[in-house]
Amino acid sequence: MRVLDGRERRTAAAVLSETYALCEQALAWLAEPSLVWLVADRCMQAAQQADDPLVIAGAAWVVGNVRRNAQEDEAVELADDAATMLRPFLADGADEMRAMYGALRIHGAISAARAGREGDAWRLMDEGVDVARALPEGYTNAWTVFGVPNADITAVSVSADLLHGRKALEDARRVNPDAMPSVDRRARLWLEMARSYWQARDSAGALGALQRATSVSEESMRSHPLARSLAGELVTEGGPLVGSDSRALATRLGLTV
Repeated sequence: MRVLDGRERRTAAAVLSETYALCEQALAWLAEPSLVWLVADRCMQAAQQADDPLVIAGAAWVVGNVRRNAQEDEAVELADDAATMLRPFLADGADEMRAMYGALRIHGAISAARAGREGDAWRLMDEGVDVARALPEGYTNAWTVFGVPNADITAVSVSADLLHGRKALEDARRVNPDAMPSVDRRARLWLEMARSYWQARDSAGALGALQRATSVSEESMRSHPLARSLAGELVTEGGPLVGSDSRALATRLGLTV
């Protein structure tokens, strides 16, 4: 990028921003938070040099992923600002533009749910679902995996974040995981079900769902803090009914039991 000028430089900056976005996804649960923040910041810097609304919105989605872990309200605001920037382009925009807008809406919904803002969470979630269903059948965005299956899985996450475990399980039963091309997101659906069962103090249900999540993507579950935390709680609080199986699963996920 440094040796180019004009349009070629902006094109290279866009690719660089997408590369940093991919790095952030890979490092999210594996690296020190300071490194993840650095990658997200460089993603946004490259996007600003690309001077492309779609790329800048994608970088905001990445930064919001990092910010959500400690600054939920700021993550909601960031996603909302990026979506507002895209809104003038939606009528005549490509599917990628509308998909990024939808991804930002459900992104904001998750952040709002974690902040306890239930009304905002469902308002943003409903808008994101509407956008997903208006896209061509079977569409999935390459950057954010946005589409109908991802929106449906995110709705399960929102319910779980709001501590509505029963609703999360009801929503999950309507999701077809085979329609989701992302292995990680398919595993996440089962992880959210495990969390919801655990909220209901159903240790057997939580164990079964977490075992299924691990079977779908052991790599994701070994790295995900929620999966590891839940596996540990099943060992210490799950009771004798699931004791041996819980310890076996915790060991599989890399915990010392």
